[in-house]
Amino acid sequence: MRRVKFQIILFLGAISLSICAQDNYIRFHSISLEDGLSHSLVLSFLEDDLGFLWFGTQDGLNRYDGYEFKVYHAGKSNRTPSKNWITDIYKDHSNQIWIFYLGNGL
Repeated sequence: MRRVKFQIILFLGAISLSICAQDNYIRFHSISLEDGLSHSLVLSFLEDDLGFLWFGTQDGLNRYDGYEFKVYHAGKSNRTPSKNWITDIYKDHSNQIWIFYLGNGL
């Protein structure tokens, strides 16, 4: 009886090792000011349907394509933090991105 239990446990263990659904290796990559992020304070982020990552910072909207950043500001003149401080980013059911600015609305 003990031998049968041992064989069943051994068999189940062998099966569980052979049917791994995914790799256990998880890779993280941090992005920072050195990579082109416009400000270190990120208040919101979003991934769109094309795979771009959007970051709302105190100094504008940042789009990251996996290689480099493109920074968008509210206006070219009078770049004050209150005009470019992004508090939230949302994507609606039509896949449009909505950006909320601190004190300046939508």
